[in-house]
Amino acid sequence: MDAAAAAVAAEEGVDHDVQRDAVDGADVVEQQNMGAWVLPPDDERGSWEDSERFEEDSLCSWISEPESLCQNWRGWDTRNASSSQAALSYTGGIAASSSSAGALLSSTSRRSHSTPNKPVVHSVATLKELAAKGSARNLSFNDLEESYHAVMVARNPDLRASTAVPADCFLPIVRCCFPESEEDIRLYSCLASGNADEFQRGEGLYHREAVKQLVQIGYHLSAIVVSQNGSIYNVAIRVDRCRIVSCSCTCAAGASWCCHVVAVCLFRILKRDSVEYRMTVWESINELEADQLKKFAQNLINDLPRQYLPTAQRLLDQLRDPTSKINTEEGAPDPTDGGHEEVAAWFLDERTLHENIRKILVKFCVPSPTVFSDVHYLSSSQPPAANEWESLLRPLKNREPEGLWNLLSIVREMYRRHDENATTLLHIITEECLATDQVMMWWYQTKLSQSGTWMLTSGAGSKSGLATNQHNTQYSCASLCDEIV
Repeated sequence: MDAAAAAVAAEEGVDHDVQRDAVDGADVVEQQNMGAWVLPPDDERGSWEDSERFEEDSLCSWISEPESLCQNWRGWDTRNASSSQAALSYTGGIAASSSSAGALLSSTSRRSHSTPNKPVVHSVATLKELAAKGSARNLSFNDLEESYHAVMVARNPDLRASTAVPADCFLPIVRCCFPESEEDIRLYSCLASGNADEFQRGEGLYHREAVKQLVQIGYHLSAIVVSQNGSIYNVAIRVDRCRIVSCSCTCAAGASWCCHVVAVCLFRILKRDSVEYRMTVWESINELEADQLKKFAQNLINDLPRQYLPTAQRLLDQLRDPTSKINTEEGAPDPTDGGHEEVAAWFLDERTLHENIRKILVKFCVPSPTVFSDVHYLSSSQPPAANEWESLLRPLKNREPEGLWNLLSIVREMYRRHDENATTLLHIITEECLATDQVMMWWYQTKLSQSGTWMLTSGAGSKSGLATNQHNTQYSCASLCDEIV
């Protein structure tokens, strides 16, 4: 009897549990349909302090706020795993690490051959291919010509005239002189525009096959990009030692790294075999005879817009003058022979960065009331000392202004990649902070207060939210300056 009663009671309990679960599930569905917000249990709720918002690797989010100033340079980093994976894809540094060099050798110096019934077989790249990659990464066009001439003189001591690099040696170098990593394009596009929107638009243009007629003449790339509305934009990119040293577009975008430039870069990286490669203009001109050269000049002037006729006439007048600069200098400038700087560096719009950083600092220093996003904070009954301590810690956790902290993260990443612009970007941030008097004053006052020999006091009526927020801003600026130093 007892066993039977227990079994009946257990069945009734199971039925009640099933009914209760069904009712709870129906309530949840009803609340979701009504748009209600269902709060999780207290032990499963994440607090503001537990959020990963303040982790160093998650400073840059994917979401861009249209109303925020300069978009705070978010979205430049897409890594979700360890940062070591990004080092394997970078090829533009001065001194690549051993791990990146090994990855480069293993990923680019092998060719894969596969058949339906046989496994993939890797073959080692030829010495010519390896030499072309090393030359493209480390030698400018002038260094390349000098090295080739030195080799030819060593083989033939009687050779005195300069010898041009033959096409079968130069064109493989041209194929390898462009950056291989999409993350480099994303980083500099985000630096120029303040967010990753231009890069994402460029990805869309690339996937829609909007890039047409991409031709690389020496170290100069030119292409046209057709937008969705049918507008045509001309893009020009100049590279040197696996770095983009200049880029321009005929669109009206304010940023130099616009979406059209990004689309052309992605096409060059992902579809390098579809690009048409040519020798430099100077090498092609040297192959022409005198009559061909005259026809070339006449047809070039005829095909150019008529507003360039005065320029052509000015050059002709200078050529007729034996004492002119164009006649006294050896050779002639060539826009397709890459950069001529001793150290090649990525193209960085320093003027725009100065302006954006200055605007962020000025806006951040303007007094504003404190806005509490946590409603439970207003009803807390903790002692005043605890509230004051939290107000002191809040700016250290928030890392405001966010845009400058994100830029410092970019600087650290550049140093890790051995990027030549890391020092330049850090110098720009430091210069703008030093030029903002309020930031320097707050930093000085905070250091005096932390020394223990000075104590800052507030005047009458300073207990308002505006004064409290000024203290938070002061500690935020001091923390930023400490990080820069």
